[in-house]
Amino acid sequence: IAAALEGRWKTGHEACERAEAIFRSSTGVAWEFSTMRWFSMWSLANLGEIGKLSQIIPDRLREAKDRGDLYAAICHSTGLANLIWLAEDNPALARERSREATQAWSQRKFHVENWWAMLSDRQTELYMGDAEAANKAIEAQWPLLSGSMLLMVQLTRLEALQLRSRVSLMLATQKPGDRKALCRAAAGDAAKIEKDKMRWAMPWVNLLRAGIAMT
Repeated sequence: IAAALEGRWKTGHEACERAEAIFRSSTGVAWEFSTMRWFSMWSLANLGEIGKLSQIIPDRLREAKDRGDLYAAICHSTGLANLIWLAEDNPALARERSREATQAWSQRKFHVENWWAMLSDRQTELYMGDAEAANKAIEAQWPLLSGSMLLMVQLTRLEALQLRSRVSLMLATQKPGDRKALCRAAAGDAAKIEKDKMRWAMPWVNLLRAGIAMT
C-alpha cells in the first residue's frame, strides 16, 4: 500500500498481488482482501494496463455482487476501474456501473467511495465532451471533498487537482469568453501538483501546462 501511495505502481501492484494471495486463504479479512485488490487495480491503471483491467474487473465485480460485498463492488465500479468502459467507448455503461454501485451507499457524509464516484463520473462527462456539467459538479462537490479531510491524502489530493484542472481546460475550449480565467485556474492547480514534488505526478504537470499553452 505504501508503494502505491508513493506512486511506485509496479512495486505496489506486485506487493498487493502477493498480499491478496495470502488473504485469499484467510477468514474474516473481506475488507483487507478487497483493499489489496483496489490498490492493485489502481496501480495497474496508473501503469496504463487498461487491457489487463478489462480482463479482471468484470470477474471481480461479479464476485463482489455474488457475495453481497458492497465495498468491493464500489471498488470495481468507480474511480479508475471505471475507465474500462470508457475504453470500450461505452460511457452509458460507465455511468450506470457507478450509479448502480453507489446508490446503496450512505450519502449522509462524503466518504472515499463518494470521491471514487466523483472521479469516475466527472471523467465520463469529460469523455462525452460535457465539460460544463463536469465543472458544475466539481464546484458543488469540492467543499464536500475538502470537508471530508480526504484531500490530506496526497494521492487523492493530486488526483483531484488534476481532475479539476482537466475540466477547466476542456471548458476553456468551449467557452472562449472565460478562457483566460479557466486557464489561470488550470495553471493554479498544476502549480499545486508541482509543489508536492512527486516524480510520478510531474507528467501531469507537463501535460496540463502544454494544454494551457495550446488553449
